[in-house]
Amino acid sequence: MTRLLIGVGLALAALAEPRVGAAQTADLVLRPAEGLRPLAVAVRGELWRRAGLRAELGEAPPPGLEEAVPSGHVALTERDGALFLGVGAAGGATHVAAIEIAVDARPETARTVALAIESLLDESFEPPLAARPARSAQTIFVEYEHERPPRESALPTVYLRVLLGWSPTREQLLIGPGAGFGLCVGLHCVVLEAELPLLADERPQSDGALLRYRALTATVRGQARVMLGARVTGALGLGLLTRIGIASLAAERQSISAFGVRSSVELAWRVAGPFEVVVEGGVDAMVGPMSSVTGPRDVVLEDRWTPWAVLSARLRPPSPQERGR
Repeated sequence: MTRLLIGVGLALAALAEPRVGAAQTADLVLRPAEGLRPLAVAVRGELWRRAGLRAELGEAPPPGLEEAVPSGHVALTERDGALFLGVGAAGGATHVAAIEIAVDARPETARTVALAIESLLDESFEPPLAARPARSAQTIFVEYEHERPPRESALPTVYLRVLLGWSPTREQLLIGPGAGFGLCVGLHCVVLEAELPLLADERPQSDGALLRYRALTATVRGQARVMLGARVTGALGLGLLTRIGIASLAAERQSISAFGVRSSVELAWRVAGPFEVVVEGGVDAMVGPMSSVTGPRDVVLEDRWTPWAVLSARLRPPSPQERGR
């Protein structure tokens, strides 16, 4: 009777949870995923009863890397509706099997899983080198796809424009054609622009002479653009400008140049394809007003600041953000 009680106690101890440090003397380490621990406990008992294998329960295998288990470890997890088994072998190899079975802790389920583990252990056994058969071991390589973000190429933009401006100092309307060219990455652009007034600035002098002045405006600026609707965009622009012109008084002619800053606000509507209609307004602020010095005269030709507005017809290919709408 005493021997019977001792035998029952040993059997119950074999089915108990592992103790700290016991895995060092175990034949196998079962590593179930979350939710499969009851099944692993039943499988451990079947392995001991059928093959005399001592198995301990370890932590779950790394998610997505169930094949990466060391030798003597068994991964148990669910994959694609089946029970996945991975037995680590020597040399970094892993022997795997998939069992289409209801995942529960019933005795028949534990028996089936134990038989599959025993079969995988037979495959992972490596005899001495002299007696090893000429066969290649099954090695699992896991390759993960790395999605690279799409690269946006620079697209050209070209436009024609009509400038309407106002000189607060001379109280004169400024009007003339303009053109621009630039490169856009996504919604944002860097552009080069040029404008030439149709009419020259003419000012009678006190001695009866007529001062004529006409200047070309060239700018380079960046445009930060945002989507305001399916076909509408808004933009803020900031850049540098220079004006180069000729002032003439009687028989005297003189080249004039100056440097300044241009800021702008834009509203654009995409008509069809790459074609847009643009309304834009801004302010030109000169670092120093341009002056013409001819003889004893000193005449200011440019304002310190000039407000302006522009109506443009623009060719700008739609960006990926706009194509997605």
